[in-house]
Amino acid sequence: MMKLKDTPDHIRAALSGLPLETVSAPVRSDRGVHLLMICKMIQPDTNLPDRDQIRNSLRMKRLDQVSRQYLRDLRRDAFVDIRI
Repeated sequence: MMKLKDTPDHIRAALSGLPLETVSAPVRSDRGVHLLMICKMIQPDTNLPDRDQIRNSLRMKRLDQVSRQYLRDLRRDAFVDIRI
């Protein structure tokens, strides 16, 4: 199994529009002439968040961090005078 991103540019260009189980046109390289074929294509299952979701997540983490720091500073600087 080979990832398309790991192939050289000239091979990637030959494979880019090739249908499954179809032989490509001859591809020349320094090692000779190659005939390529895509036997099986696996699409990665990516459920990655988009930019807005990442931005909002980072913003909420930063807001949580700042609020905890603010409360910590308030507690540290607070003066409580208890008189009975």
